[in-house]
Amino acid sequence: MKVYDFDGAVYRGNSTWEFYWFCLRRHPRILTCLPRQIWVLLCCWFGARTQAAFWQEFYAYFQFVPDVDHLASRFWDARRLRKLNSAYLAVRREGDLIISSSPECLLKPISRTLGIGFVGSAVDSQTGACHWLGCCATEKLRRFRQQFPKEKIEVYWSTRISDHPVAREAEERRIVRGSRVADWDDIVAREGYWRNWLSHFISPEFFRFWCVGWLNMAAAWILEASWSLIFSPNLAFAVGYVMSLLFSFALNSKITFRTAMTAYRLGKYVLSYVPNFLVQTLTVLFFHNLLHWPYLLAYFLAAIVGTPVTFFCLKFFAFHKQAA
Repeated sequence: MKVYDFDGAVYRGNSTWEFYWFCLRRHPRILTCLPRQIWVLLCCWFGARTQAAFWQEFYAYFQFVPDVDHLASRFWDARRLRKLNSAYLAVRREGDLIISSSPECLLKPISRTLGIGFVGSAVDSQTGACHWLGCCATEKLRRFRQQFPKEKIEVYWSTRISDHPVAREAEERRIVRGSRVADWDDIVAREGYWRNWLSHFISPEFFRFWCVGWLNMAAAWILEASWSLIFSPNLAFAVGYVMSLLFSFALNSKITFRTAMTAYRLGKYVLSYVPNFLVQTLTVLFFHNLLHWPYLLAYFLAAIVGTPVTFFCLKFFAFHKQAA
């Protein structure tokens, strides 16, 4: 069986979000769901809720759309049919299967048009309640095996390297880039390493680290200002800095990396800021002392450069996270 991801591989776009805007233009009442959706999204980035919880909340807007199935049929008009990938249309055959995280009610009309099967997220078109979500590759693979236990994946197309759990089950796998189809293993070998490192910065963990950084900066300012009422400015700065460092250690332990606080980790935490100090010092020396850029701009650049350095030192040194 030939299996294809839908968004990006068969359809040159993201049908889930396009359908959301399509419904929003016709039923603005959907916006009443937005505050709750934003709140759950923030909870996901802080790690308090799962990715599945966000999609459960996202599809709640279906309850404000009188006839989702009818709108889904109207959604697939001639303009969107022209966005079907010509690379797929050239090899399409009866018996193909779409497996996607998009809701089944949205995939049904287009799969009927193409004459192929589909497996999508099982979302109630009246209430938005989710019975199954294909929001990760392992779930897609599990659902495929559940519905087609005796079938083998001959070919798999996708645009996402993160779909590797499904792709490795296929005899032949391809990465889709626009209308170009490339060998999966070649793309993974060329792009996978850098995409993996980039994923550290596009993650809830880095978001939590960034938020903790702002809290720590505010705490340091308040502590230093408070101690300056008692001690000399230099001593107040030193005491405030040490206290803010302890505050930062507690927040990063409990919120960012979720590990136990120990004296050993605290020592490694303090050492993790040495590379940050060196990088920021060299950045200021280069941009301010050598290039004579304004010192505020130089300090701002130093902070930007130092942030990822500190994040990696904390993640892979102080808090014992394994680098992928």
